[in-house]
Amino acid sequence: MGLSIPHGAVYWLWLQRRLGVGSHVILTVAETEGGARYVYESTPDQLWASGRFSVKTINALNDRSLDAEERILRRCEELGISVTTPDEADYPRRLLSIPDPPAVLFYKGRLADMCARPCISIVGTRKATDYGMQATYELSQRLSRAGMTVVSGCARGIDTAAHNGALETVSGGTIAVLGCGINYRYNMANEGLRRTISEKGALVSEYAPDIDSSPYHFPVRNRIISGLSLGTIVMEADSKSGSLITATRAAEQGRDVYVVATGLGAPNSSGISRLTREMEAKEVRSPMDVLKHYVSMYPMHLTLDGAERELMFGNEPQRLPVRTEPDPMPSDHLDESFQPPADQLPTDLSDGARKVYGLLRPQPQLLDSIAAQAEMSAAEILNVITELEIYGCITVHPGSRYSLI
Repeated sequence: MGLSIPHGAVYWLWLQRRLGVGSHVILTVAETEGGARYVYESTPDQLWASGRFSVKTINALNDRSLDAEERILRRCEELGISVTTPDEADYPRRLLSIPDPPAVLFYKGRLADMCARPCISIVGTRKATDYGMQATYELSQRLSRAGMTVVSGCARGIDTAAHNGALETVSGGTIAVLGCGINYRYNMANEGLRRTISEKGALVSEYAPDIDSSPYHFPVRNRIISGLSLGTIVMEADSKSGSLITATRAAEQGRDVYVVATGLGAPNSSGISRLTREMEAKEVRSPMDVLKHYVSMYPMHLTLDGAERELMFGNEPQRLPVRTEPDPMPSDHLDESFQPPADQLPTDLSDGARKVYGLLRPQPQLLDSIAAQAEMSAAEILNVITELEIYGCITVHPGSRYSLI
């Protein structure tokens, strides 16, 4: 995907820097006609007359200089880091349903593609057991293969296993939400993982590229992990684990909370017991325990094939699988000589839809593959696919796959 820095990003960045990350005012601005630019160009009296902003907020916005914000955006251009804001098509829509959405997201990778699929977050302790790592890896891989995007925080332990499991599938369906700038050298043991995620999935932060990590950043960051997701799965966690914060935020946001149960007294089990007791978290023993809640909402994205098979629970630690080639394409070999019957297309079909139609075959293809062939962005390909679907030109299959009628 190419670099994307919208012109209006400077105003949203100005707003974030004046109000701080996690401000509830951002949602008010996102719902205001004209967005951040309107706020920037309004006088204090106009903001007060709108009835949407407090005196404290208006006073915080007195400094109208954009010098620092423009420097940050130039730095993004140098580093190849894209930017999105609440008024852009590639901004994750689910984040606008939480009370404190980020004003700005910096990212590398295929953010819109990843968010086009139903998302589930998997979090847990940095000090995971061998069993916890194996179970996380397997669950993540199977949920990704079923059509979900796995969201986590790219920390050591459970987060790492969650990302690696998703990366083993064709889609590489994973989003890493960082508690520092994308260019900051934090947790260098995972530098290779971050690079792979930025190529196959999406690396995301609300912090400017060179901002360092801080203990304060991570609890604030966790609202984005849960906010992007339909639900949060906690794998292993003691009573002081930061993953409990993510689960709490998920519950506050109206998302589902899941746990993978361990035996009483087992390592990292106290946090799991607390979630089960206080939040009535749903127990997960197989991917079906998660997928069954969403398959009716996303019938064209999710598949239940093999989802009922339980995770490989056991007392003996199991070695993580060696990285192999990704799963084969879920379709037969494509006939390159096949030509779709263009004379059957509606006369008012857009040029983009005609182009994509010409790339389709009777065998299902993944959305990512179609987008790559058409050289279209995620937003463009989704609009075209929707157009073709409305006109009855294509068949939609589970797992974000499409074919000719």
